[in-house]
Amino acid sequence: MSKQPTQEKIKEFWEWCGFHYQKLTDLEPRYRHEGNLRWVYPTGDVGVLPPLDLNNLFRYAVPKLLNCNLYGNVPNAWKARVSLPPSEDVHVPPLVEGEWDNDPALAIFWSIWEAIKK
Repeated sequence: MSKQPTQEKIKEFWEWCGFHYQKLTDLEPRYRHEGNLRWVYPTGDVGVLPPLDLNNLFRYAVPKLLNCNLYGNVPNAWKARVSLPPSEDVHVPPLVEGEWDNDPALAIFWSIWEAIKK
């Protein structure tokens, strides 16, 4: 399957994880030009958005979840089930199960995407 997300969805996903793009006012006056703007990681590091891989998903996205299960059924087939933490609006968040995918990172990504879009 491996349906690749669009760049816009990837950007929105990482923003949900706590990344944000610098504003010119975030920079010292002598560095204020468009060429110096970068993404700010939740850790405070600055750079480009990370790739969607298992290391980055488990570092930045999975800790924001209440539950995340990744399981395989047949060789190269992965599915993820996730749920978001309770909020003021939703006291019992639904468990969202994604589609089968041959890439475990994409299986997690699409499950989280569906959960945050509900």
